[in-house]
Amino acid sequence: WREHLYALDHLKEGVYLRAYGQKDPLVEYKKESYALFDELLDRIRNETIMKVFRVQVPKLPRQMRGRVKAFKPSVEQAMGERNKNQRKR
Repeated sequence: WREHLYALDHLKEGVYLRAYGQKDPLVEYKKESYALFDELLDRIRNETIMKVFRVQVPKLPRQMRGRVKAFKPSVEQAMGERNKNQRKR
């Protein structure tokens, strides 16, 4: 992200020279800054994908595997909570 901001500063400093070539510096700045931003997004996507694919989830010890259970409320429990919330209003 910081590198992107430095690149924009560098672009801003040199874009006024485009006026000598009969080009609008503002239009040129917008075009090139968008290209730089698009490159930044590509780098962020690539880094994110690489990190997701390299994640290593630690395995639970054998003693803990049987003890871990997911919470699964029954329909009665869910309806009971709903009825309690309706009564409070």
